[in-house]
Amino acid sequence: METILSPPLPFTFEEGMLDSSGRLCDNWEKWKKGFKIYFCACELEKKSASIQMNILLHVIGEQCREIIDQSTERINNLDGVFKKLDDHFKIKKNVTVERHKFFTRSQKENESIEQYVLDLKKLAQTCEFGILNEDLIKDRLVCGLHSSTIRERLLREDDLTLNKAMDICRAVIVSRVYSDNIKQEKDMICDISDQSKAAVKMMKLDRPGYRSGEHVRRCRR
Repeated sequence: METILSPPLPFTFEEGMLDSSGRLCDNWEKWKKGFKIYFCACELEKKSASIQMNILLHVIGEQCREIIDQSTERINNLDGVFKKLDDHFKIKKNVTVERHKFFTRSQKENESIEQYVLDLKKLAQTCEFGILNEDLIKDRLVCGLHSSTIRERLLREDDLTLNKAMDICRAVIVSRVYSDNIKQEKDMICDISDQSKAAVKMMKLDRPGYRSGEHVRRCRR
């Protein structure tokens, strides 16, 4: 029994607009991922290549069909359709803009180290850093940290790698949390001690003969 699943909506975009931010390419990648999920869920791999392609062309929408029709090469399978559209949309991505977004991304207040690095990795995917990818993520982590204390700790480290930087960040944060807990416990003990002293003083004041200086006179006798 075949799975009944609604296909993704047609992929649409504003024609004639230069997408320097790369948003068009990102949207295309998301649509393509959604279609592949639909493709697998409906077991379309069991269909012939011709049926698969016609389903894709039907679902993808008129704008994309026009791009395919303009191709001078014969396209007769899914891979050919995706390659044509990949080339069309990805050419509009501005690598300089992508790198600017990466190098200006700093850790937000209350954002965890893990979430910050995860976002840096996502941004780096479109920056074409090549073999420098991990080193540049590590460098941006150091430069963009919200905590100057952690940054200074990382800068003292020789041969720093991304994994090593992450381990140090976690260790510093755990140590800081532990210190804060110790301080809170000490403050709590001090408060209890102050309250105890105040209670003892009140008990003394409530004893007979202690008020109005009578205890002083008795001591002098």
